[in-house]
Amino acid sequence: MKISLFDVSDPSNPVAINSIIKSSSYTPVEYDYRALSVLNNNGRYRFALPIESCSRYTDEFESLWTSFNSLMLLEVDTTSNNPQLIERGVVLPDETKQPYANGWQDRSVIHGNQVWHSTWAENAQVFGPF
Repeated sequence: MKISLFDVSDPSNPVAINSIIKSSSYTPVEYDYRALSVLNNNGRYRFALPIESCSRYTDEFESLWTSFNSLMLLEVDTTSNNPQLIERGVVLPDETKQPYANGWQDRSVIHGNQVWHSTWAENAQVFGPF
């Protein structure tokens, strides 16, 4: 998954400013724009998007793929002289409380068939599922 910020001040010549790449990951935003939440606070934009990531667990007997879900928090300050796409954090729900199936219909407010709550802060506590 790749998320990029572009300078589109000249629409005929968009310029990539910077990107964030998450390997072995996807977001439901790729298929449904409603999965993305955006908050504009006087030119400081905050974005929250659900991500499903896969990782491979291998031991001497077997190799398994496991998935986990999170909510990525991004920010762009358009009032800055040099705006950048910045990853501000990740919200990781405690999936041991309730197993998780997949992220096809995740939203940045609703986590699958579960609702979780957290504040916009690094290492913020996550509450839920409700």
